[in-house]
Amino acid sequence: MFVYILATVVCLWLVQHYRASRKWFQLPHPGFYVPGLGHFLRFLNRAMTKDPIQALWDLWKKNQKGGLLWVR
Repeated sequence: MFVYILATVVCLWLVQHYRASRKWFQLPHPGFYVPGLGHFLRFLNRAMTKDPIQALWDLWKKNQKGGLLWVR
């Protein structure tokens, strides 16, 4: 049983490592994200519900590099 769990963890790590090493996955992003949900939790704040356009603009100004921002 332990071997199957270890093999699953290693396979998941390899997939994550492959995805993270691709060039377009190295774009600037606004920080921590939850697998499966992405940056969704960052959009659950009061500023985003009050004025989503201004909140996205502030997020872009704070985290962009070279005019690019990637939100998962």
